[in-house]
Parts: sequence; structure tokens; C-alpha cells
Amino acid sequence: MSTLKFLHYTDVHLRETNPPSRLGDFREDVLGKLRQIVSIAKEHRVDFTVCGGDLFDSKKPMATKHSTVTKVAEIFNSLSIPHLIVPGNHDLTGDAMDSLPEQPLGVLLETRTFRQVRNEVFRSKKRAKDPERGLSIRIQSYPFDEEPVLSEMVLQEDEDTKVDFNILGIHLYASPRGGTLFGKTKVFSYGELAVTNHDMYLLGHYHADNGVVRTVLEKEQTFVNIGSVTRGDYGDENLSRIPKVCVVTIDKNNEGVITVTTEEIPLVVRPNEETFDLEKKEKLKENKEKATEFVTQLQVATQSVETDMKVEEQVSTLTTEKEVLEATMYYINAAAEELNKVSHK
Repeated sequence: MSTLKFLHYTDVHLRETNPPSRLGDFREDVLGKLRQIVSIAKEHRVDFTVCGGDLFDSKKPMATKHSTVTKVAEIFNSLSIPHLIVPGNHDLTGDAMDSLPEQPLGVLLETRTFRQVRNEVFRSKKRAKDPERGLSIRIQSYPFDEEPVLSEMVLQEDEDTKVDFNILGIHLYASPRGGTLFGKTKVFSYGELAVTNHDMYLLGHYHADNGVVRTVLEKEQTFVNIGSVTRGDYGDENLSRIPKVCVVTIDKNNEGVITVTTEEIPLVVRPNEETFDLEKKEKLKENKEKATEFVTQLQVATQSVETDMKVEEQVSTLTTEKEVLEATMYYINAAAEELNKVSHK
């Protein structure tokens, strides 16, 4: 049996400051998760690790301290195996790959703490002695793009480049059925991705946990889509989600049969009441409900009143809190002034 093993994780979003909802020290919490990841990789004796992107949160290079970048380097350099990464949109300025050298991730790439996934081939030790029975795998990726062209990702192989198992690492929204987020952002279905003909897909960008799914679409394929290893905010889904990593084992027996085994391993996190400001969450939820109710009233009122009634009069008919009405009128008047300036130019 020939074996290669690796650990996949994604969407770390390391930052210097706490998200509005967080208690404690978010930066130290995230560094602690990175230490857990390296510890799990060491315990499972993996051959390499793969980050699915968004190692850092801020797209502004100066927003991340040099000391934080140094800490990340120390953590990953403590385990002398290749650490691969697919750059995500948060690792870039303006989603532009040419900004990467100026980013914190660019420093880690320059110092060889990480290697950017382009076209990496790994071979089992047995392959060196017996190429026919030894295992070889390739992992490829494509630069982040809000509107990726899947036809450019179709697997291209000939006898000179052929390996036993092909993996595509990609930072994009994907789920088993696909669809949209917020009615506008495309979420690719696994069926759409499957036509690129890789054996496995390591997915990043989507913070929700879609787990590991094995399908037989174009062929037998595995989709690893375990979500973000951090919970920056306290959305309802994040309160119940336990961040995890995935250890992937690929075996090849003497008959050339490939077997894929995955193990989803949860990270240790603090209890919700120690992690999130739950009281603030309830207050914001209440405010959101009030805002939704106000918008509904505004829509009904503007449809039912006389068309020549002034906006101020329409708003004053609504039954909502005085502060909300005043804020609404402030923005309405400010917009009107700007429109008036444009019309007189």
C-alpha cells in the first residue's frame, strides 16, 4: 500500500482587532487555532497542509502587524512539512493577484513559510522504488475571481503529466445544490464544478460547514467544504457551528486501486457565552426587527397616500420611534440636496 496524507483548513481571517460581537482577544484565539492545526497535522503525520484561502482578514497590508505575521511563521515553521495555500480574496487588495507580494501572505510566501498552490505534485516514498505501484497526486489552483470561468479549470493531462489522483483547490462559493447568496452572488453547485474532471475539490470562501460529500457525477469525486475555522461574528449559524479541519488520506494498493478516506476533526473552542456578546446579539436582533417593521410601514404608506403629499408628511404618518423617523428624514433630505446640486450643474 502506498499512502499520502494531508490536512485541509480554510478561511482563518486573522486580524488585529475584535469583530464587534467578540469577547476576549480574537487575535490570540485565532493564533491558538493555528497552533491546534499544526498540532493535529503533527499528530496525524501528514505529508503537507493546505489552506483554502483568506489566511488574513484585512485587505489593507498595513492593517496587519509584523509581529502577527512573525507569530504565524513561527507556528507553521515548527512543523517541517510543506504548507500550501490558495490565496483568497481577503489575502489580496482589490481581489488583484498582483497585490500579493505586498500583502502579509506575500511575506510568508517570500520566506517560504507557505507555498502558493499552482501545480504541485507529491509522490509517495514507495513510488521512487516502484513507480508503477507508488502513489502520485497533483494539486492545482486558479487565482481568485468573483466570476470564475470553469472551462479554464478543466483537467488537462497527457502521458507525461499523468498522476494517480488530481485535486483542485479553489476559493469560491460552492455547495451541493448551488444557488445564490443574498439573491445576487452565485453559489456553484458540485455538479457544475464536477465537469472540470478533478478527483477532489478543496473549497474555501463559503464560511458555512457543508461537510465532505462524495459523488459520482463525471466520475467518483470528493468535495471537501468544511467552512471557516473561525467564527468572527455571532450569526445564528455560527453559534451552533464547531470549526473543524479535515485530514485526507489517499491510498493506492498493489492492484492500483485508489481509496480516499477523510476525517473531520473539530477544533477546541470556548463556550459561546465566553466567545460572543449574546446580550448585544439580542439587542441588535431587536433593532433589526424594528428596522424591518419600519421599512414595511414605509412601503405601505408610500403606496397608500396621495402622490402629491410631501415625503416629510408621509414619513410622519408612520408609527415608529422618534429617533428612527429623525434619522430617516436626515438621509432623505441629504439625498435631496445632492440631487438638487446635480440638477443645477
